[in-house]
Amino acid sequence: MSIRPALISRVLPDSIAAEVGFEAGDAIVSINGEKPRDLIDYQFLCADEVLELEVLDAKGKTHEVEIEKDYDEIWDWSSTQRFLTG
Repeated sequence: MSIRPALISRVLPDSIAAEVGFEAGDAIVSINGEKPRDLIDYQFLCADEVLELEVLDAKGKTHEVEIEKDYDEIWDWSSTQRFLTG
């Protein structure tokens, strides 16, 4: 079994995700060096105030993004639950 990136299906306008430049079709590969295995991992890892994200864009290019946010601030993006395969 392998872990697949979480695919972003939509980004709400005026959200942190939109501000950073995320677009539908981008995928979150890792959060603070950890690959989320499921939605629970994803939510736990996103709770940190500083996030170092590895993102794969829709064109296949990898980007590293650092985000500072409030502990309880939400992302306002939707992710399809595409974590596990096999």
